[in-house]
Amino acid sequence: FVFFGLVIGLSTIVGMVFGWMVE
Repeated sequence: FVFFGLVIGLSTIVGMVFGWMVE
């Protein structure tokens, strides 16, 4: 399930970037 792990990692990176931009 590499794809599933990739989606989790991508969503995490997006969340971090979004949180950094909001802050």
